[in-house]
Amino acid sequence: MPLLQKGHARIINVSSDLHKSGKPDLDNLQNPDTYSAIKAYGNSKLFNIYFTKSLAEKYKDKGITAYALHPGVVKTSFNSKLTGFIKFFFFTGYTIYDQP
Repeated sequence: MPLLQKGHARIINVSSDLHKSGKPDLDNLQNPDTYSAIKAYGNSKLFNIYFTKSLAEKYKDKGITAYALHPGVVKTSFNSKLTGFIKFFFFTGYTIYDQP
């Protein structure tokens, strides 16, 4: 942090629009009986945003700004196990870009 405070620094964290699905149970974060990969992903992206907001508030008077962004949906193997309606719903409304 001392190096970042020397100039007008920006911290950029990558999150996801799936943060909207985040609903963490703070009393039981690792319950194997209700685990879902997509819920865990949504929770992790929500926590990215909370962390970014915390950084922005903590360091605003020290010349550091913090941002979280959703980079868009790209064609990866992330959704390779999704099928049917879930796969359709996952990509509805998004532009898909091929990786270079």
